[in-house]
Amino acid sequence: MFAELKKWGSLFVLVVGLITAVFLIISSLNNVKSAELDVGETVITDGEYVVLSWNDLGMHCYNRDFQDLAVLPPYNTLWAQVVKKGDPPQIITEDITVTYEFP
Repeated sequence: MFAELKKWGSLFVLVVGLITAVFLIISSLNNVKSAELDVGETVITDGEYVVLSWNDLGMHCYNRDFQDLAVLPPYNTLWAQVVKKGDPPQIITEDITVTYEFP
């Protein structure tokens, strides 16, 4: 009985491995197609300030074109830095509050 259970367990691992490999191949092909799309140009606004933001979980939280910031489940840390445009630019650290919300 143990030999038959071992055989089915090995078959299960093989099937799961094949399904995972197919999924990864399909996902990578979709990423290649989306990388070929024109995502437009960066728009420089006339505003006096720029807000840079990032998630502390690393690069896997970024989108391919940086038009939106991806925030994962609640209680993750979102960092932001406000910079006043100019020559030289000034990092703003006082008398400012940066907030975010989800609609």
